[in-house]
Amino acid sequence: MITSPFAISTSEVADHYNSLDAFYRDIWGEHVHHGYWENGDETSEEAILHLSNVLIGWLNLKAGASVCDLGCGYGGTSRLLANHYAAKVMGYTLSERQKDFAESIPITQGKVEYRCQDFMHNNLEKGRICRPPHQADQPWSAHYSSQTSGSGLPATEPMRNPSGRRRLIRCGLASAPQALSCS
Repeated sequence: MITSPFAISTSEVADHYNSLDAFYRDIWGEHVHHGYWENGDETSEEAILHLSNVLIGWLNLKAGASVCDLGCGYGGTSRLLANHYAAKVMGYTLSERQKDFAESIPITQGKVEYRCQDFMHNNLEKGRICRPPHQADQPWSAHYSSQTSGSGLPATEPMRNPSGRRRLIRCGLASAPQALSCS
């Protein structure tokens, strides 16, 4: 993981994503994360969707489940969860431009709400994923924990689900994705 020797504020992170908005959309599209080339002949778009679907599969979601998407970016995975799993999704991003883009794309089923705010400082009751009526069955993030380093807050805390267990999704550039469960 790349880390900075300097403290980076959430407003600086938001400014970064807002100022590079067109660049990131041109490179990443609506999913701001890596792909999983299982066979090696997938296009970038196929690999990105494949990674999302592999990781989502580990969640064992039931139709209509509530999911909190931490670091939702342009909402690509939030929409995937809603459209293909009929999930109710609450997506958090620090970037107003990402939120605006996410809200501009309709969904066909499920429900998605996007918030432009720092999830780590949301005044939610400890152990809650999202404030009712958006209580989530499952937290989700493909890379959010890497962006909390240096915040003074445990990167796994927002990953705690209602059963009290934490579920992390870790993706490496050179390896297959791995799911980690922590007590």
